[in-house]
Amino acid sequence: TAEEIEAGIYRPQLTTYQRIGSTFLKIQFSAQKILFGNSLQEFDEDRFEDVLSILRQSLFETGVSVGKEILRYAMVMSFHPAKNIPKIDGYPVRVIIKDFSKINLTEKMDLSNTKFGNGGDSLQFRSKSHALTFYNKTLDLFKNEKKALDRDQKAQQKSLFDFMKQEKPPDILRIEVRLSEKAKMNSVLHKLGYTKNPTFADIFKREIWQRVLLDYFQTY
Repeated sequence: TAEEIEAGIYRPQLTTYQRIGSTFLKIQFSAQKILFGNSLQEFDEDRFEDVLSILRQSLFETGVSVGKEILRYAMVMSFHPAKNIPKIDGYPVRVIIKDFSKINLTEKMDLSNTKFGNGGDSLQFRSKSHALTFYNKTLDLFKNEKKALDRDQKAQQKSLFDFMKQEKPPDILRIEVRLSEKAKMNSVLHKLGYTKNPTFADIFKREIWQRVLLDYFQTY
């Protein structure tokens, strides 16, 4: 509701669709925002039970009752592993992103669309099925929804940086791999030696997040 948005309450995005005579519920959410209300704080797989409990409660508050075990073994359609990296060796994030923008990836992978923008604060190599994204996470918090790469900037995220009014904002580089289609996600997991068609429990592992990010970064 408008009141929840104003209060900074985060809710999953829910979509129902029909396939082969059955009705499915698609639940789209950020695990970081489910836990903390922001995508700056990070966590390990030992928080999985917390994510399941909070997600189940949030769904219940919207009128959707789903058992915890159903969520645990739910089919994953896509996922976006990411990492926040503080300022690197004194280099401003904008300089790092500008250097990355000079790389031509079209010959190496099917990321045919390169977008370098937001005043030099973001870079996206993307296609329909996946994307490799770099952006200044700190500055992205204060962009409007049309310009921000994280379109769900809630009050809790911005309040983390209230001190910026008096101090210089810290530079944080966010690297994100967006595996937007199941076929591409399965292809990447298979390449790295993991099982295709993962459940939520299968995919909620630090090793997988790290290996996907490192594979994209080192390969491309």
